[in-house]
Amino acid sequence: MITQQIISSELEVLKKHIDSGDIRVPSLWQGLKPGFIIMGWMIFCPLLMSFLITQKTSETLTAVLAGGWLGLIILFIVARIRMLYFSLPEEFLKTSSVMRIISSKLKVYFIVYMGIIFLWSFLGGGIIYGFGAILVTVIMAFLIQLDIGRYQFVGVIDAINSYVKNKKLSRVK
Repeated sequence: MITQQIISSELEVLKKHIDSGDIRVPSLWQGLKPGFIIMGWMIFCPLLMSFLITQKTSETLTAVLAGGWLGLIILFIVARIRMLYFSLPEEFLKTSSVMRIISSKLKVYFIVYMGIIFLWSFLGGGIIYGFGAILVTVIMAFLIQLDIGRYQFVGVIDAINSYVKNKKLSRVK
């Protein structure tokens, strides 16, 4: 169980890493890889269903375009989150219990989301798949926000950003 005390102590450890200059610049591929996997999955599922269940070409095209469009949006969101994650020092990521728990939770959400999208593609093609994928995405986003938002990471990120800004300003003076 994560407490506010654990988050505060890990924030202090992270500040020490920032002081020592351990912040990394992650590779672009590290951030984009899971987003491309989701985007490919959202295009693959309706294509697979069109081969298994005979559908009109227009329905398949609509489902593929809807999945690709939504996958592209998810790609950018996931890339942003992953870039922030991988910019943290590697040693901190290995030792942080908070980061381990958050990472494992997000992996579970990732697998569940992909499973639901796969099952949803059986229900129908075209507009049904598109609206269903959007609905599933919105519901999963709310669930992730409720689950991960409990840890008040927005405040932690703001504290880190202000700490880094203050550190840069003190070096300039």
